[in-house]
Amino acid sequence: MPIYEYKCEVCDEITEEFDRITSTTKTIECRLCEQPANRIVSLGSFRFSANGGIPSQTEINGLVQEQLPGFQPDSLKQLSNAATAEKE
Repeated sequence: MPIYEYKCEVCDEITEEFDRITSTTKTIECRLCEQPANRIVSLGSFRFSANGGIPSQTEINGLVQEQLPGFQPDSLKQLSNAATAEKE
């Protein structure tokens, strides 16, 4: 089921709701002020890989680096290795 976002007309609160893709619901009640909240268009949260399949680790590292400047791919491996060592 997709997640739809609704923005309150009064307090500007944005609420997320799961609903069927065939749903015709365009308005819900705001959780904060109980006034009408209208469904809004929001950004998608997925990307396709350049090769049309699952993104490679290099592509994932690039996406993470866009969001977290200074991210070093090796630091993720170090964290993973440390977590594995703690379990043993």
